[in-house]
Amino acid sequence: MNSKLYIAERLNENDLRIIKKDFRNLTTLKLTSDDQYDMKNKRLCNVASPQNLKDAVNLICLRQNLSALRSEFIDLKTKNFEEDLDTLKGQIKEIKELVASCNSEIKNIRVSHSYFKDDIKQKFLENNLEY
Repeated sequence: MNSKLYIAERLNENDLRIIKKDFRNLTTLKLTSDDQYDMKNKRLCNVASPQNLKDAVNLICLRQNLSALRSEFIDLKTKNFEEDLDTLKGQIKEIKELVASCNSEIKNIRVSHSYFKDDIKQKFLENNLEY
């Protein structure tokens, strides 16, 4: 005799009803009031990698994409940092050149001031004026 039939013969009608109900509950996805599938807090297992935009995503695919996004983000931040650093270095060079130019002008002004001061003093003395 088939062992499956033997087990079924030993079950009473109430047991069979319970098994059928449990089986229907396990295999039938019910819809919620807003027409969404109710998984009854069960996991959806062995989900293939998505092929279309609206496909479900498995954890492996999610982790791989997240890892790739992290790498891209770090690369982008590093690239932006290096570009910003190069820009800052260029600006610092320009500021140093401007400071050197200003210092040179200040030196020229001091020399001119000293020359004019001496020249004015000389003019006062030549005209017998008090300086």
